[in-house]
Amino acid sequence: MSIARESEIVLQIPKDRSTDWLPRTVGQPFQLAECESFYWLRAADSALEVVATLSQIPGKQFRLSSEHQLTEMGKTIASVRLPELEWKPIHQCLELQLPAAAFPARAEFIQPEVIRLQRTAQEAPPSAGLYLIDALQEWGERISNQRLNCLSYAHLVNLESSSCILLVGSPLPNINARFFWKHGPAYLPVGFSWNPPVPTETIAKVFNLQEEEFLLWTEDDRSLVIPNDSLQPLSRSALRAFANSTGVRMKNRSKAT
Repeated sequence: MSIARESEIVLQIPKDRSTDWLPRTVGQPFQLAECESFYWLRAADSALEVVATLSQIPGKQFRLSSEHQLTEMGKTIASVRLPELEWKPIHQCLELQLPAAAFPARAEFIQPEVIRLQRTAQEAPPSAGLYLIDALQEWGERISNQRLNCLSYAHLVNLESSSCILLVGSPLPNINARFFWKHGPAYLPVGFSWNPPVPTETIAKVFNLQEEEFLLWTEDDRSLVIPNDSLQPLSRSALRAFANSTGVRMKNRSKAT
């Protein structure tokens, strides 16, 4: 249990109020406490951008003075005493779950909030790519063995009604493909990230990812859990055998229990 710091901003939110403020807290260094009628929210980090985000959340704002006294913002006299509270990091108070009939993950505290991909200003270099088999076979016939040895592959079937090859490694073939960057245990489309931000350890928990598994998240917010042992060293003979291969059939992972 941490102690609130003098002069910091503390937010009081009635429990009977809408919880549409929840997405703003995901990925933020906030701490939450609760009593019978209110949630209390504070920033565990005093950085200006963090405090600014906290200030945008609807609720009654107080500044903490000495001896647990709270002064409402815009006033000069303390009017409320901060009760003894047990503060917890906000990510410990949020639960992520997957809806039964859709792919996107959801953050749930009181009401579910959708987490989707959003374009970002910066692009991380790709470390995986989804390729159509025909284009990849043609590339493999004219590339060196040394280049092939840098890559691993998994043959995915029933993905958008076609068979695809997932390549992981570097450098990737510079041919038509859908490229992904590695973010913790997940591969996200290059140029995209989650909105609101979600800690990678939280994603691992909701998908019940084991150490020997990773997550592939596509641009249309579909997600696939893929075992690491599905990845095999890429070779010319493997490329030639793809036409007759049945591939690795992936299933969407339901919520961890």
